[in-house]
Amino acid sequence: MDANGRTEAEVAAKAIAWAGRLVPIPLAVTLAAWLAATSAPWLSLVIVAGLLAFSSVFAVNSSIHFLPDPGLCQGGPRRPRCEALLQGLSQSAPMEQFEMIA
Repeated sequence: MDANGRTEAEVAAKAIAWAGRLVPIPLAVTLAAWLAATSAPWLSLVIVAGLLAFSSVFAVNSSIHFLPDPGLCQGGPRRPRCEALLQGLSQSAPMEQFEMIA
């Protein structure tokens, strides 16, 4: 269970559902550009900007859900891995930033 009381199966099912919702978006943007009657610079800029925005939001969303709960590092077989991850995060940024997210 995670900090919110969800099992790994529930978290995995939710991740798969979100992936299923997000995957068609770039496909739809690409298909719309391909079906456009003429090529226009504004269309290319809109497509590139849309894909960059999508990938940026997706990356942030993925990284936030990956952050471990420091309280889960208190024991169990995952403790060394959890502590190593927290140590790496604390070296790259102050832990106070991550506590606001959780």
